[in-house]
Amino acid sequence: MGKAKGQAAKRAAEEASHRRKVDGDFRARHPRRAAEESSFRKERRQRRRAAADRDPHFDAGTPETAQKARSVQQGALARMFELGHLSADELAWSQEIRAVAEKLARDVTIGTFSLETRVDQSRSGQGASLEGLRAVRAEVAYTSWRGDLTEAKLVLAMIVEDVSWRTAAERFHIGPVRAKKALLDALQAWPRHCRDARESVSEADLAAAQAGLL
Repeated sequence: MGKAKGQAAKRAAEEASHRRKVDGDFRARHPRRAAEESSFRKERRQRRRAAADRDPHFDAGTPETAQKARSVQQGALARMFELGHLSADELAWSQEIRAVAEKLARDVTIGTFSLETRVDQSRSGQGASLEGLRAVRAEVAYTSWRGDLTEAKLVLAMIVEDVSWRTAAERFHIGPVRAKKALLDALQAWPRHCRDARESVSEADLAAAQAGLL
């Protein structure tokens, strides 16, 4: 029994030594990719530790984003959230992006594209006007956000089509680490574009567009 344990321990040590050698060789041949994967593994450990301590439907996000996260129960992004790879904020932002992208796709299909057309229905009261302003700002934010993406088709496949990051990586012939990083970077950039849109499209802009329709 003791001999068997000794042999098992020896094999384990040899395997660990072999893995270290393989890892060292990989780092020497591909230093940039090795650094990316190391950073990804560190981030994943941090997310898993944070996930272990949180309510699966509430973290540092606002009550609104927590509610949005609770409403997303299926799909690749929902699984990422449940596993701690996405925060409630990030999951909520993905749903905001998807909603705008789908609306724009419908509008293109029926040929509505101008600011005036988008706010035409917002002349029926203050509540509708505010809703129109939010819609215009969301579309301005989306246009700016998408324009900044270096791998737009990859990111939109994961957010709009809800394709898993591993499947997206295979589809676009890139590494899974790169695909996931592209997704997280894109989601974390969304709030900045929303803030910029709020600052660039004011109620006065909306009112001017409405006045042109009267």
